[in-house]
Amino acid sequence: MIRKITESDVDEAWLNYLLELNKKMTYVKANVSASKAGSSGGKAGKAGKAGPPPIRALKDVGPELERLRIRASGIIRDFFLNKIRSLRIPNTNIQILQQSVLLKYKELHRFLMERHGDGAAEVRQTYVNTMRWYFYNHFERYSKGLGKLQAVIADKTDLIGVEESAKKGLFGTGKVALKDKTNVFALGDRIETLRQQDAGVILVHVAEDKSQKYPYEALFRSFNLTMIDNASSEYLFIVEFFATDNEKMAADLAKSVFHDIFEPTEKMGLMTTKQYVDNSYDAVGILLCIRINTQLTMELQRRRVPALEAYTNATNMLLWPRFQHIMDLHFQSVKKMAANKQVLASVRDVHPHYVTRRYAEFAASILTLNEEYSDPNLNNSLQRLRNEVEGLLARMANELSEHKNRIVFLINNYDLIASVLKESAGKTVEAELEHVNALLSVQIGAFVDEELIPYFGNLVNFVKHAEQVKNVAGIDADRFEKISYEFNTTWRQNITSINASVIQLFSNFKNGTTVLHAVLGQLIVYYTRFCVLLEQRFQGGGKANGGSSRKQEAGIASWKQPPVGVQTVMVEIKKFRSNF
Repeated sequence: MIRKITESDVDEAWLNYLLELNKKMTYVKANVSASKAGSSGGKAGKAGKAGPPPIRALKDVGPELERLRIRASGIIRDFFLNKIRSLRIPNTNIQILQQSVLLKYKELHRFLMERHGDGAAEVRQTYVNTMRWYFYNHFERYSKGLGKLQAVIADKTDLIGVEESAKKGLFGTGKVALKDKTNVFALGDRIETLRQQDAGVILVHVAEDKSQKYPYEALFRSFNLTMIDNASSEYLFIVEFFATDNEKMAADLAKSVFHDIFEPTEKMGLMTTKQYVDNSYDAVGILLCIRINTQLTMELQRRRVPALEAYTNATNMLLWPRFQHIMDLHFQSVKKMAANKQVLASVRDVHPHYVTRRYAEFAASILTLNEEYSDPNLNNSLQRLRNEVEGLLARMANELSEHKNRIVFLINNYDLIASVLKESAGKTVEAELEHVNALLSVQIGAFVDEELIPYFGNLVNFVKHAEQVKNVAGIDADRFEKISYEFNTTWRQNITSINASVIQLFSNFKNGTTVLHAVLGQLIVYYTRFCVLLEQRFQGGGKANGGSSRKQEAGIASWKQPPVGVQTVMVEIKKFRSNF
């Protein structure tokens, strides 16, 4: 054993001899301690039984074991220092060296911690220094490489309430600058960065060869996923390699070693995030980063690796305030637009305003990213923005001269918001959609009467008035005949005109169909109510149903034309419903 330990290189046989040496040293120490305790007990008389007699051979063996301890400790120290320094060699695979060498001979390190504290401290500090340098340099290079792959997403002009002319003026023709620019407000495929949890990280050299560009959240995910993978592996290695019998002491030591290694890398990662965040106007991208950070935090908890908790918390503290700031910028931009008389005066037609699409896409994005979190602060911020947008649309509508056009403008804009929200799924979006549909329903209701009045105003007004009269029989029969005759002679032409009007006013096919159905449906309601009043006025004549040759009551029979039947009107209306 002496010859192997002092003359051979470290290998598995050397390890076995060292373990045998450790057992002998433990035995000697225990025997000497027991002998001393027994001797003390014997002198005390009644203190207890005397211990075993000292083994005189230990006096000869003891010095040899001590020399072996010193020699073995030196060899172990040099062995680990050489292996650790090899980590600085380019292209060294750290995980393989850790698993196949360091952990394979971790009992040597344990011997060093127990038998030569100074040597163990030197090995630990050398390992910390080496790994700190390794991780910092590798992640710094990776961060810089990722930075070159970042796509342009948003700047200070990419706010909901910024005029189109201002945005176009910034980029001139815009063809080059906007070539790779993602829609600032729509979530689109960007959510895949959040959903594809098992997707690999970005390889910089591959992306550069393919001239690929990525939104920041993809770079953020790739950097931080690489960080937690490396940190998890490193932390678990540290816990195993630097383990001691005292669990609390071992946990504290592992935490301290990990912190010393990763502190510079964490600071660099936070600084990289801060540099982006401080200049970002991409609320969707930052919220994606917040959700990605939450996923990574949960993954660390699943792996039972608490070492990066402070890092993920600090990352959150960088992201959330900037997100709220950008939300405030969006709110202020809409508020500023609502106070801009020139912008309001520029509203000339009833088509949806560009601000509406921006808001709709933005709201759908934020709501989708809040689906599994239901963050009340985020919902409050979005509701505040929604109220401001609704106020802006109302002021824009008031700029139109005709009352009907104001209603049509609001219908088209609310319909656009509803259409965009319908493309998303989830309870948070459904709640918002319900609110918008309620606004849309009110405006469609207002439009229905507004659209019917020019064509069937006399009918509508007569029905409303007659229904307020207690005695219908007291209404002059000539008035009934006049309304009936006017309806008979114009209703087909008027329905055709309404159909053409709706087609012109509502460019969205589905929305136009809904509005047309509402208008024609209400027409049926008014005419049915007229027929009921007619029956009440001329009791005994039977219901008016054109196409029947049955003799009517004498008053109606004397009319120029009998009233057209409700069923006839409904059949004709169904033709327009199917054609639109």
